[in-house]
Amino acid sequence: MPQDVELPSPFAIGDSTSGLGIPYAVGNEVVLLGTNGAAVFRHVDPARIVAVTAGRGPGGAVVAALRATGEVVLLRADGTTAGTVSYPANAVRAIALAPSGLIVQHPGSVEIRGPSGVSATAALPAAAVMMDFAEGRVLYTLKGAVRSLAIRTGKDTLVLKAGTGSAPVTATLDTRGLGWARGRSVSFACAACVGRL
Repeated sequence: MPQDVELPSPFAIGDSTSGLGIPYAVGNEVVLLGTNGAAVFRHVDPARIVAVTAGRGPGGAVVAALRATGEVVLLRADGTTAGTVSYPANAVRAIALAPSGLIVQHPGSVEIRGPSGVSATAALPAAAVMMDFAEGRVLYTLKGAVRSLAIRTGKDTLVLKAGTGSAPVTATLDTRGLGWARGRSVSFACAACVGRL
């Protein structure tokens, strides 16, 4: 049930997979909202959080939060810290969390960082913005179009053509498939269909 809330700015809301709920951050507080709308946990971090995402990651991590200082803190389902990965300030453009590890976009590349360190990297165009990660694929936008990059093979595929200024395209990818919105229209393609990309 939707509820109106008053929150200060800046406010960061993240993506989620595996029915975990939706993470958000206000200032230095990270909250994971469960599927019933109640907070699963609240974590007060020592730094301001600028991006947040949820997924099932290594070491029991279910939320990854990017600090303004550059580090990414990984949080368990009870809000305790599963680990921290350090990056220089402003070096991380986007984050995602998957069983394979923390997915981090840098200018021109994306990396998968597991418990033992970086396990895979792939090049992305400099102007690309990672939107999501699932099933070994980075979903990203470039000049308004949505593309999919398979990390293992390097296959880069146009998924959705660019939208217009009044109807931009946005998309999300998970184990069930691809969902996207263009203006007021929302669509979905099953995982088997997406698997052919």
